[in-house]
Amino acid sequence: MKRPLRHLIEYVLDDDVSLEYVDALKKTCLREQRPATRILIADDHQLMADACKNLLEPEFLVVGIVTDGRDLVNATAEFKPDIILLDIYMPRLNGLDAGEQIKKTNPRINWYS
Repeated sequence: MKRPLRHLIEYVLDDDVSLEYVDALKKTCLREQRPATRILIADDHQLMADACKNLLEPEFLVVGIVTDGRDLVNATAEFKPDIILLDIYMPRLNGLDAGEQIKKTNPRINWYS
């Protein structure tokens, strides 16, 4: 059985789907009674960060958005995310280097670039 969010994403990308169906799937995602996975988004392009947040929020808890690698390293201690979704090319400290620094101090956090 497909997870509701994955199902929702597949159908949002299909032009033939009604908005009522998409809304019903969103409500299904919201009704699930389980602790939300905490996600921190790091991207220097606000439009991309907002789009990721909008896609993830029905099923996950987006705890914050940061715009550069140094802020990401600092925000990780503050927000304590389960997952970090990060851009590779960011100012002040690139995403890969920031991810490596975070992994040294917080090995339980998964990060994806």
